[in-house]
Amino acid sequence: MTVKQFQRFIENPIYAGINIEKWTEGKPVKEKFKGLVSIEEFNQANRGKVVIIEDEGEIKIYKNKPPKWRLRKQKENPLYPYKEQVLCPICEGTLYGSASKGRLGKYYPAYHCNRGHYFRIPVSEFMKTINNLVKDINFSKDFRTKFNEIVLEEWEKRKGETRKEAISLEKKVWLLKKEQEQITNKIKVLESEVAIRAMEKELEVKELEIIQTIQMRDKREDQEIDMQTVINYCNYYLEHFKELLFSGTNTLRDAAMFGLMFQNKPNYEELKLGTPNLSPIFVLNREFNTSKSLSVNVFEKIRTYFKGGGG
Repeated sequence: MTVKQFQRFIENPIYAGINIEKWTEGKPVKEKFKGLVSIEEFNQANRGKVVIIEDEGEIKIYKNKPPKWRLRKQKENPLYPYKEQVLCPICEGTLYGSASKGRLGKYYPAYHCNRGHYFRIPVSEFMKTINNLVKDINFSKDFRTKFNEIVLEEWEKRKGETRKEAISLEKKVWLLKKEQEQITNKIKVLESEVAIRAMEKELEVKELEIIQTIQMRDKREDQEIDMQTVINYCNYYLEHFKELLFSGTNTLRDAAMFGLMFQNKPNYEELKLGTPNLSPIFVLNREFNTSKSLSVNVFEKIRTYFKGGGG
């Protein structure tokens, strides 16, 4: 075998489990078998003459060195910021983002998924769907005022309950320490080693109970946060909702703001139909726009919103 024949032999991507046949229309396809060598080993053996790049589910093969940007994998790609926020409507997996090259050399960016199926949406159409979803969402001044009133009212109630619990737990700590002191005094007058060991074990149990009760007490006290600060952050989000969503200065941050709209990640079909599972604050706004009132029994929804990152 000559050197040229050997080079052609090792340049065949089938040895890395990648197939290019007529039925694939010239497109590299990853086979079910792993191949005789890994893609990394294949690239090392070919020393840049033939390079296989696996980029978010797509296989690309380059003769000589590929563009440098192809070698840098970006999970958080500012060109496709919504791929982590929106799911595939077929498999419910996170989307990929890439640009395919057309016949005339023009690139067509799209969000896509190919986990045993084909789903591809051009970026322009994807963004149109997002704009259609949020265009009618507005948080009126009346809603924000009513929202503040209810949150503060309910928070004061919760704060009172939290303080009562903290005081009760503090009393429990004091009683446990008194019991611990009594056990210590008993140990001092005991002569039986068996009785002393039993009392010492009981003393350890009391010590553990005191530690656990103190932790519970401290947790209740930490819950007494400055609610006005939380409301101020929330109001800023409500007032500048669309500005934060489409600022354009940081696409990844814009996408993260978009993600706050939902209780769980929506798939693309849900966005298109306008049926995603919205965060409580958006549900409340919709209810308010319909009835012009908010029931007092909404604090759990609001609290869920805060826990989800809205505050």
